[in-house]
Amino acid sequence: MGEPSEERYLFEEMPVHKAVATLAIPTVISQLVTMVYNLADTFFIGQIGNPVMVAAVSLVSPWFNLLTALGNLFGLGGSSRISRMLGAPPPRGDNLWLFTDEPTETSARRPGG
Repeated sequence: MGEPSEERYLFEEMPVHKAVATLAIPTVISQLVTMVYNLADTFFIGQIGNPVMVAAVSLVSPWFNLLTALGNLFGLGGSSRISRMLGAPPPRGDNLWLFTDEPTETSARRPGG
């Protein structure tokens, strides 16, 4: 999926259910890998025989899952933004400053100047 034409096909022409499945499968696989990692981590720490260490893993696991969920949230939000920008018409008029790096009249004003 490295070529721009394949990516454009994915976002513009592919049926929605196939596109969602194509984008969701890597996310599901990463969640499964993370779950197996957490289970293996708990198992091997449990083999040490120190209940404090197992408790520490049990306390940190929800935070780890929360950070993973936030990463997925921003990743999905970013892909949504990209798809909306691909489908939007070219900017014109007053909204042009949102899409350029050139200074505008309002951004060029300096306080006290």
